[in-house]
Amino acid sequence: MFRQHINYKTGSESFLYVPATAAEVYVPGEALSFNAAGTVTKCTGANTPDFICQEKKTAAAGDFIAVTLVHDQQMLEVPLEAAGTALKVGNKVTVGTDGLTVTATTTSGTFLIQEILGTAAGDLVRGYFKR
Repeated sequence: MFRQHINYKTGSESFLYVPATAAEVYVPGEALSFNAAGTVTKCTGANTPDFICQEKKTAAAGDFIAVTLVHDQQMLEVPLEAAGTALKVGNKVTVGTDGLTVTATTTSGTFLIQEILGTAAGDLVRGYFKR
């Protein structure tokens, strides 16, 4: 799960409420972005999320979900989806398939690694989403 580690912009982030995708299951710390229908859904791969989910919910049509906005002055802490033994500070990696982790894939990555706290699957890294 993506957790805020440091926010250089402000002391705390205000929650926003954005339209949820019907029947989608949301979990706190999940990376989210808008889809073509104008609702938020899980963000994965080389995409840059717009938001981090802040509540657990199975959405119904017309529901809203609590999120915080992702910005480039917000250092996030997140687990690795797979071992990242070759990763280095400064690598940009992609978002994991679950929207709750980052991969060790540096091709077309959007998450800039600033700190590596471990390199095994499940270990934490810290960094920023760069647009």
